[in-house]
Formats: sequence, structure tokens, C-alpha cells
Amino acid sequence: MKKRMLLLVPMMIGVLTACGEDADDSGRGSVKDQAEVTQKDTETTEEAKDTATEETEAVQETPEPTEVSESNENRFANRPNANERTGVVKELSEGDVAPDFYVTTKDGGTFQLSDHDDEVVILNFWATWCPPCVGEMPAFEKLNADGNAVVIGVDCAERKADVDAFIEKNGYTYTIGYDEDYTVGSYYPTDGIPYTLVIDHGIIHAIFVGAQGADVMYKEYSAAIAECLE
Repeated sequence: MKKRMLLLVPMMIGVLTACGEDADDSGRGSVKDQAEVTQKDTETTEEAKDTATEETEAVQETPEPTEVSESNENRFANRPNANERTGVVKELSEGDVAPDFYVTTKDGGTFQLSDHDDEVVILNFWATWCPPCVGEMPAFEKLNADGNAVVIGVDCAERKADVDAFIEKNGYTYTIGYDEDYTVGSYYPTDGIPYTLVIDHGIIHAIFVGAQGADVMYKEYSAAIAECLE
């Protein structure tokens, strides 16, 4: 599994200093003249120090954006969107930007992936007729209770009434969304379900195809989430 590495570029701030002019050592002039020169030099030095301090504080208050943030902005500029049918549809890999989408949820709300780009998200594609999908669902219920990641299960092309009846019968409380016409699934192509992605701040961190039971998958998903939170 690949980890996203962020390169922090510290900004070096130069400290400006100013020096007063040296007093005339030629022996000409009176003691009063020398005192006036020294006083002027001192005032000039203090003014230069104040100017340097103001310039340094201004630099600290307005840091320039790093190359990393610019790169991320460019990466998300052409992000595929399933509902708007934009971007390139392709087989996804670790390190890809997760296509954006929204689905209606069982509680009557709407889940949009990009609303959670500052979090870790577990996105699971499933169906009630799929035994491995049903078998691992307790793992998602437990992960949702853990609170370390946002859990969203997207049902694949089934009637809303059938999905609702299944969820109510089994008492699951994590977020379930409907993809009745397979709009979202088409942007997440896979050979089979369950198909689960661990998404770290909008970037695909890990992909799982299939499942080996709730206990095994809970450990697998927990480990992937922990990597994202490191």
C-alpha cells in the first residue's frame, strides 16, 4: 500500500541588520560634533532595526504557498464526477484521485464524497444478493462505531425498497446510499463485489476486491485506516 508523502518546504527568513556610519577618526572637529554624529548614527541604527523588524513580521504573516499545495490543486482540477459524467472513466489504482459523486442516503440526506476530502473514507460497493458483501457488513458497522473513518456503503443497482427492508431487518446504522441506475458504480469499475476503497483526503490509499468475513476484513480495513492516520 502506498502512502502519500508531503514535502514541507520551510521558508527561510533573512534577518536584516543595519550599521551606523563610523565616527570620523581624523581628529578634526570638536567633542560636541563627535557627540552629534554618534547620536545621529544611533538614531539611524534604531530606525533601520525597526524597519527590519517590520519587514520580517510582514514576511511571516504572508507565507508563500508551497509546491505541494499547488500540485494537489492541479490534481483535483480535472477530478472525474460520476453524476455530471465528467472526466475519464478507468480502472482505478492506489494513488489515483477518487472520482467525486453524490448519492441519496437511507436517512433521506445526501452523501457527497468531496465533502469529506479532509477525512479518511471507506467506500464499499455491495448488494443484498451478494453473500461476501453481506458477510462483511458487521465490519463496517464496527468501523463506523470506532469513528476513525467515514463509512459509506453504496448499494449497486437494487430497488430502494429492497435495500431499506434488508437494512432495517439487520439493524445496520452506518450510512447507506442508493445507486439504483449504477451511475456511481460506472465510475468505479470492478470485476466483482464487494469492492471497497480506503480513501485518504480524496486520494485512493487501498483497494480491496472480495472479502473473507467480517473479522478478517475489520483487521484489514483498520490497518489501512491506521496507515492513513500516521
